[in-house]
Amino acid sequence: MPSNPADRAHLSGLTVLYVEDEPTIRGLTTSFLHRRAKRVLVAEDGVEGLALFHEDPPDLVVTDIMMPRCDGLAMIEAIRAEAPELPVIITTAFEQTHFLLRSIALGVDRFVLKPIDPDQLEAALLHCAQNLRVGQELAAFQAQKLALLEAQHEETLALLAGGMAHDYNNLLQGVLAATSAAQLLRDNPVRAFALLDSTEAAWGQIKELSTNLELLGQRRAANRLADRLEPVLQASLAEAIEHEAGRVSLELPEDLPLVQFNPPQLKRVMTILVNNAFEAMGGTGRLQIVGQVRRLSKELALPLPEGDYLELSFHDQGPGIAPAMLPLMFKPYTSTKERGSQRGMGLNLAIAQAILKLHAGALVAENAATGGATLHLYLPVPGTSSGVAR
Repeated sequence: MPSNPADRAHLSGLTVLYVEDEPTIRGLTTSFLHRRAKRVLVAEDGVEGLALFHEDPPDLVVTDIMMPRCDGLAMIEAIRAEAPELPVIITTAFEQTHFLLRSIALGVDRFVLKPIDPDQLEAALLHCAQNLRVGQELAAFQAQKLALLEAQHEETLALLAGGMAHDYNNLLQGVLAATSAAQLLRDNPVRAFALLDSTEAAWGQIKELSTNLELLGQRRAANRLADRLEPVLQASLAEAIEHEAGRVSLELPEDLPLVQFNPPQLKRVMTILVNNAFEAMGGTGRLQIVGQVRRLSKELALPLPEGDYLELSFHDQGPGIAPAMLPLMFKPYTSTKERGSQRGMGLNLAIAQAILKLHAGALVAENAATGGATLHLYLPVPGTSSGVAR
């Protein structure tokens, strides 16, 4: 086995439990192990081996099979019940099938036949050290990844809590101010009623904000039916571009498949995307919407399973998205615009993404090579690996 410095270094920090009943072999092998491992716990049979295992848990076990009182396989079986992943190397002069089958069933990592060849034993030790090292590195990576996810989750919650407090405080402050002013205008009912009308509008905004936050917290999709998406898109465009005639081009093939969706929710997504594009262009430029069926594979590195998807691409001719903003596009209360007094700013794209996730789809943002930004909407096509009907 080629020498791996990382494996040797890892082996030098391990504690090895060595169990052997024959004194000469035990002495020679113990010296061999001492030169390679940090600590060696030595036992003469399985009973002593189990006692040492409980008293001072090792990182690795090297054991003979045939021993008095408790043989090596019985000891391994007892150890495996408590430490199923603990590496085990067997040294034995026996090659009988029943011993080998029992050893395999117990998940023994390596066999070294007697008389012990030092190179074979060292190769077995390094193999186990490598597995332990890789396992520890993987566990450390997973822990680091989990910590990062938790930090991102806390950051998102902080953004959401701060945004909610900002919006609700502003709205409630407006209601309180208008109500207080109306009370002082009892002799001027016209102005008083105008102020009360503004409170009613504010309550409507509060209700809408609550609905938006509820959408962000949903974990199950609303009722969905298999239908064509074009009518919903056309209806959304008709409302959103009432004052933007001639600034939209729509390219949809006639054979777009049916997809499962909730019409009110998808209409809201379409409206958000169209309005977002117009705001980005600031009164100039053209919005291009292109539809197609696209096969997604792992190589594309998109946050979706492999399969067929209906893709709608919303391409604007605005300034594009700052690279630092791309990973934050769909986080609640993230916006490239100044917050000012606008309620719910930075929630719209997060809501659109949340709705699409409820539909087993997604939104993906990118800067177009020709300038501007493109938001890609994906919905799974039923009957493919990505879109099994539910």
